[in-house]
Amino acid sequence: MKTFLITVMVVAMLLLTACSDPGAKQAKGFRLPPGDENAGKGTFVTLNCHTCHTVDGVTLPEPPSKGQYSVKLGGKVHRVRTYGDLVTAIVHPAHDITKPFKSTLPAEKLGEEADKTKEVKSPMPDYNHVITAQQLIDLTSFLHGRYSQMPQEDYTYYF
Repeated sequence: MKTFLITVMVVAMLLLTACSDPGAKQAKGFRLPPGDENAGKGTFVTLNCHTCHTVDGVTLPEPPSKGQYSVKLGGKVHRVRTYGDLVTAIVHPAHDITKPFKSTLPAEKLGEEADKTKEVKSPMPDYNHVITAQQLIDLTSFLHGRYSQMPQEDYTYYF
């Protein structure tokens, strides 16, 4: 009986630990339904994403104004962005602002401490209250199809 109680307590602790795991918010297993790339391109233009972004291999109309920054999306990369990466970049753009980009931001964008290692407010507008789920799906499909993996380079290691 004592062994049974100890086993139940251990299982309960493991379950509670799993529930409080910060990794529980990870996108493992995250899947979007198929989207329409053409509709995604339309959403990209409708939301004026082309004001600050270009997309590799895609001709876009002239934006109504030019943004302060220009960020190229797509092209050959070392690691292709997953759907989860792209959705996160759209709905929480400050999550993945790169160090080189942070170094170009003026101190007032970085906050009081001007700490370039901390998360900063993204210059990208918040679209979470205007974008529909279908637009997000289509936009993600449009962008995901624009990335291609660079071939792995062979390295010779000398010891």
